[in-house]
Amino acid sequence: MKGGKRTSKYKNIIGEEKSYKFTNINLVSEVTEGNFIACNGSFIAASWNSTPGSVAVLDTPFPTNVKINTPILKGHKRSVFDMAFSPFKENILATASDDATCKLWEIPTGGLRQNLNQDLITYKGHTRRVSFVKFNPVAENVMATASTDYTLHVWNSTKGETYAKVDIGDIPTSLDWNTVGSLVGVTTKKKMVNIFDPRANKSVLVSQIYESPRSPKFTWIDDNSFVTTGFSKNNVKELKLWDIRKVTPELKSEGPVQKLVIDNLLTVVTPFYDHESKLLFTSGKGELSIHIYDFNDSIIHANNDFKSKTPALSVHMFERKILDYNKCEIDRFIQYNNKKEISFISFCLSRKNPEYEPALYPPVFSGEPALTYDQWVAGENKEPVKKEIHLLGNNNASQTDKGEAKITEGSKKEEAVDNDLEQKIKMIEEKVNKKQAIYDQLLKQKEELDKRLKAVKQKKEEVNDKLHDALRDKALRDKEKEKNQSEKKEEPKEEVKEETKEETKEEVKEESKAEVKEESKEEVKEESKEEVKEETKEEVKEEPKEEVKEDAKEETKEETKEEVKEESKAEVKEESKEEVKEESKEEVKEETKEEVKEEPKEEPKEESKEETKEEIKEESKEEAKEDPKDEIKEEKPEINEG
Repeated sequence: MKGGKRTSKYKNIIGEEKSYKFTNINLVSEVTEGNFIACNGSFIAASWNSTPGSVAVLDTPFPTNVKINTPILKGHKRSVFDMAFSPFKENILATASDDATCKLWEIPTGGLRQNLNQDLITYKGHTRRVSFVKFNPVAENVMATASTDYTLHVWNSTKGETYAKVDIGDIPTSLDWNTVGSLVGVTTKKKMVNIFDPRANKSVLVSQIYESPRSPKFTWIDDNSFVTTGFSKNNVKELKLWDIRKVTPELKSEGPVQKLVIDNLLTVVTPFYDHESKLLFTSGKGELSIHIYDFNDSIIHANNDFKSKTPALSVHMFERKILDYNKCEIDRFIQYNNKKEISFISFCLSRKNPEYEPALYPPVFSGEPALTYDQWVAGENKEPVKKEIHLLGNNNASQTDKGEAKITEGSKKEEAVDNDLEQKIKMIEEKVNKKQAIYDQLLKQKEELDKRLKAVKQKKEEVNDKLHDALRDKALRDKEKEKNQSEKKEEPKEEVKEETKEETKEEVKEESKAEVKEESKEEVKEESKEEVKEETKEEVKEEPKEEVKEDAKEETKEETKEEVKEESKAEVKEESKEEVKEESKEEVKEETKEEVKEEPKEEPKEESKEETKEEIKEESKEEAKEDPKDEIKEEKPEINEG
């Protein structure tokens, strides 16, 4: 259960979110255990998302809309996950990066007005991401870092050398120094806390603090006490108070001094402690609330809660010396939310007539180192240097008053800048109008071209339709031709002969005439010679006279040659002409004019030529055979008579 409530001078503390804020903040979105922002009275540092490893530095007194090209620190190769301002010099900033290095920067007087690419020192010693960085609150030039390489380093910040190193055994989740800077502690993912004495180079406490694996966080209350936030075995969020003097010989804690329930939400919260007012605040990523506790008489007491309108993504507490004590301001935070804004949350006491009350403001940290580096190394311990808050301002004025004056000054400058911007905007608008006119003309031309293109497409579709119809008709005709050809093949040979005769027409006539003439001549000659030879041989055998044989042979040869030639020529010419003319005229005209036109193929022509040639040859042979035999038979008696 929550810690008991008690009467406190800070009982009526109320949180208020200020109307002024930084907007258009572009922080990195990676998930890490570190804090993406840090602040003091002069500057706010934020891990920026413009280029890898960049950090934006904003002027705390001038909340405004941050420009896209705002000046940045540019030196790391990968994203920056944690940063811390020096407690002794407001313009010195340390940054811890995913590139396994830590860098020290000096911000120019008056703020960052252009990109800064040159750092003061680069700390190299870790082998993996540096998750946390923290300055010693008492000794100057002493700094600690914790890394995911499972080590914690304590540095000589002026030389960049490692002074001490300890193995923490797991990924760190938080890092902090005690109030006198003698011990540095770290919590890890293994639910452990490790309190390390760098000057003795040994751990004084290594103990498990929670059962849940969710990230535990911690901060120091005084030299020997610290508080942690984490989750129980049943995932109940808890706040625990520990004393390092209550340890076993094995350096394990005997148990928490006190335990309080925060809430049942699963968000991880970080504790922030104000050593002067002894107020404890808890908040973290995804939290709408900031829980407030009192620490008095070594007991934690629950106080009020503040609820924001938007969930926080990162929270950081200002140093106490910048508070507006004339308005009873007790503490102040900055909060980065999911609207990409850095807002200011002020915690004040409710008073009818707010004014400076010394009882509410014990001496605060002055910003001066209590020890040098050498004194600290020698083993000296001192409390931080403190002063009255009303003595720290300029002419006893509070830092908030100065900030408001600077805001007024800044608003005037912004008005001048706005005027210049308005003129530039007008010029840009004129250029835009001209370009708009050109764009309109081009748009009209485009519409005309679209119309033409549409018309061309329509014509193309029409042509395609016609072509499709033509191809379809052609396909139908081809089918009909195939049918006709198949029917023609089935018809008898005589019809095929007639069709082929008709198709060949004049070409066949001429070729057949020439070929038949030559073939008939040769065949008739050969046949007549053989027949005459045979007959003459038989007759001559009967007549024993040699003279008669020779004369008969010569005369018959000459006569038969001449007669056969003349008769065969005349008959073949007359018969072939008459037959071809009559058949071609009558049948071509009446029956197959259309078929001859539609079938211009070469194969039937060649077949028809060959068939007609064969027919004519056979007819001429028969006629030629008959004619010379008859003539020879008629001549035989003449020969016999001779």
